[in-house]
Amino acid sequence: MLLQGLQTVLPVLVVTTNLMCATPALAQGWMPQRHIELVVPQGAGGSLDTTARTLQRLWTEMKLVPVSSAVVNRAGGEHAVAYNFIRQKTGDPHFLSLAVPVIFSNQISGVSAFNHRDVTPVALLTTEYYLFVVSSGSQLRTGRDFVEALKKNPASLSVGITMTN
Repeated sequence: MLLQGLQTVLPVLVVTTNLMCATPALAQGWMPQRHIELVVPQGAGGSLDTTARTLQRLWTEMKLVPVSSAVVNRAGGEHAVAYNFIRQKTGDPHFLSLAVPVIFSNQISGVSAFNHRDVTPVALLTTEYYLFVVSSGSQLRTGRDFVEALKKNPASLSVGITMTN
């Protein structure tokens, strides 16, 4: 229950804190002249969608953006659909997108030719930490144990990940 509450509150706190810290910079820099589209490279309900909708709600409620805005989900191709759309809007700052580490890994793994050099990062909202967990009865106790077990017999371990695409 506590974890669920933190998952709801933490993005709001992070976004609000970052927005408040960025406000002086906004006053001196670019100000939108027309509708803003916040492009989400996932479907509705995913972690990036939730973050984008929280961000959009906060900048509206706090009157940080003087124009209308909308969150638009462009899911598909492991984020390639959204990032290629943003790439087509080069030079138009009224189209923004959220990015996560797949912006690096998709190009490295050959999923997409698109990479982080094709966009201009404007803010870092959060960082993500990845961790491996095992059953409490597992013989694996450290990261070194995990790597050694993989080296010895890669087929001996089952590894699963979650993604919110």
